[in-house]
Amino acid sequence: ASIVAKGGGRVLLHCPGPLVRLLKTLEGIAGCVADGDPLPEYDVKYALLDLPGLLGTELATIPGDCPYLSPPTRTHPDRSDDQVLRVGLVWAGNSAHQRDRDRSCPLSTFAPLLAQPGAAFYGLQTGPQAEELEACGFDGLIRDLGSELSDFAHTADILAQLDLLVTVDTAAAHLAGALA
Repeated sequence: ASIVAKGGGRVLLHCPGPLVRLLKTLEGIAGCVADGDPLPEYDVKYALLDLPGLLGTELATIPGDCPYLSPPTRTHPDRSDDQVLRVGLVWAGNSAHQRDRDRSCPLSTFAPLLAQPGAAFYGLQTGPQAEELEACGFDGLIRDLGSELSDFAHTADILAQLDLLVTVDTAAAHLAGALA
């Protein structure tokens, strides 16, 4: 998108609603339109992942700036002890994913981590799997932030304040990489 914008194009991104606030921070994006909202007039429409092929991108010219996303707002989870390693946990992906059983695990798998001294744990799990937090009896050991997450911008804000993310293959892993 930034290459198109530098070449004189005005880039509007059409994406799922929970991504709009976050993706507005991408370099070169003039605006975002959520799925279901009316599209403004445009000259050309391409899938974002088609752009490297259309622009002749090669291995040596892949844009590699990292971070390439940043949270649009900053809040702060409770940090009563700055010496504590702040660790986010996500144990399950979208259960509708065709290979979810190969990539998700029960929260109990992370139990050995919770015994580590000097760490504070934050649950970023969303969806029905978040109920495992109460069922496993870890609610006193893991602060539930997943129930408060409103969109990917909010998730990015929390991730940017953690020292480490331990996750299965989820959007949170990809988002953490984009945030460096």
